[in-house]
Amino acid sequence: LFRNRNTIKKNPDYITLGGLKPMFIFYKSDCYLWEVYFMVQKVILVGFMGMLPRGALTNVINVSVSIFMVTVLVKSRPSKTEEYNNANILSQTIILTTYMLAQYSRSIAADLDEDARQLMNTRQTLVLGSTQGLMAVYLIYISTVKLRVFWNQQREDIIKERKIRNEALKMASAAAKAEADKKQEQSIQNLEQAKKDLRTEENK
Repeated sequence: LFRNRNTIKKNPDYITLGGLKPMFIFYKSDCYLWEVYFMVQKVILVGFMGMLPRGALTNVINVSVSIFMVTVLVKSRPSKTEEYNNANILSQTIILTTYMLAQYSRSIAADLDEDARQLMNTRQTLVLGSTQGLMAVYLIYISTVKLRVFWNQQREDIIKERKIRNEALKMASAAAKAEADKKQEQSIQNLEQAKKDLRTEENK
């Protein structure tokens, strides 16, 4: 991607980069590496942090990476559409909220009895479930809006195509009628000329 950055910035649909298009086609031309950034974030949060023992250091790294991603997303807004920019920000906010709740739970879990810990876990589950449900509703909403826009655009294109086709047929029909009238007029003229020539021959 980096080696072909100039090509991507000039023409995102360049055919020789067809295999890489899913990596950058949904982002602005100057934000073509954002899919790589998301992959690096996943490697850090899920892969690298998963190999380390859980503790204050891993929690700080997780929260710091999430805050950094949210901040940069809000500032750069790399996607071509605002709907997907908002979806990315919302998803990163959910990730940040998850890590912050986990850190908060660990910090107070030692001072709680079993019933209090279960109640806290239930509340956290409800909060996370609500945020993820909100994310799902938003994604369904923007997908529905995009689908509706796409459908309306396709319908308008079909109507325009039919209109152009009908106009072309009318023009072709008018041209054919004019040609037929011209041939008929020419035939009449030839017939009149033939009659005139016949009279001339008879007079001779």
